[in-house]
Amino acid sequence: MRKNHGGKKGCSIGILLLFFGVIFLPSITGSDDQSAYCVGLPPNPPTITGPHYGKTNTTYTFSLGVITNPDEDLLYGLWEWGDGSPGNWLGPYISGQSIDAIYSWSKPGNYTIRVKLKDTMDVESDWSAPFYIEIVELRPGLFLGSYKNFIGTDDLWVLQARFCIVVPSNSIVNRGDTIVISKDSRFYRGLRFIVGTGGVAVVDSVNSDAALQIQPAISFVSALAFLRGRMSNLSYENGAYGGTFMVFHAEDVHFTALALFGCSVFDHFVDKDVSIRYDSPPFGYIGARSFFIMFKTTVNGPI
Repeated sequence: MRKNHGGKKGCSIGILLLFFGVIFLPSITGSDDQSAYCVGLPPNPPTITGPHYGKTNTTYTFSLGVITNPDEDLLYGLWEWGDGSPGNWLGPYISGQSIDAIYSWSKPGNYTIRVKLKDTMDVESDWSAPFYIEIVELRPGLFLGSYKNFIGTDDLWVLQARFCIVVPSNSIVNRGDTIVISKDSRFYRGLRFIVGTGGVAVVDSVNSDAALQIQPAISFVSALAFLRGRMSNLSYENGAYGGTFMVFHAEDVHFTALALFGCSVFDHFVDKDVSIRYDSPPFGYIGARSFFIMFKTTVNGPI
């Protein structure tokens, strides 16, 4: 009697097909194409740079620098400008490209800007860190008083008031507020004092996120200077960035620089090497080891 071996043959064929599928099928279907099995990596979150102060109905430029995507896909950017206007995806941009965007605001206020990116697979980055801008409406006015910090943008001067009078304004006397001045204004600024007329606005620093961005600056002011005391090794040198300097070793020297409105600098040098700029020939007495002179100079310091 013949025995039926068909069941064993069918089982053996099945095992062979399964083995073939496990070993060879992935290479046939292109398993090395990672996009077939996973979604791409998200773009790197962007960083916004631009002005922190602006005026109404004026266009300003903001940059994301060079944007990057690990998958090197084309990228799109979605901006939020803080005024409730609907945003649209802009692009496409190439990974490694620098992106700029322009915008203007019609009403004064403190606005928060943010942006995110997505690639062609609709994989989105995180939102950028918030970027703050204070938009002001300038009005012709008079301003005078003392201040402590000072910065400049393309079209504005921004300072923090110690005690400033601004007319007209909601609060004529301002302490600690931010004063925004048009660069078209006419004014005098000393180390600690400013007076002038032109377009001006007052911002409540407590409620303005942009006010946190004001950093100490350097002021350069002409002054009448006096030097007296004992010194040695006096010489004259040209500065690396212009100007001529008196260079000496101060054994015991008093320095006074008088600018307008009491913006003065006083210093006492003892056993110290000193370099002081002079903008006019020194006038007075210069001996072998002592002097008493006056001259025009430029003083600088944190404001």
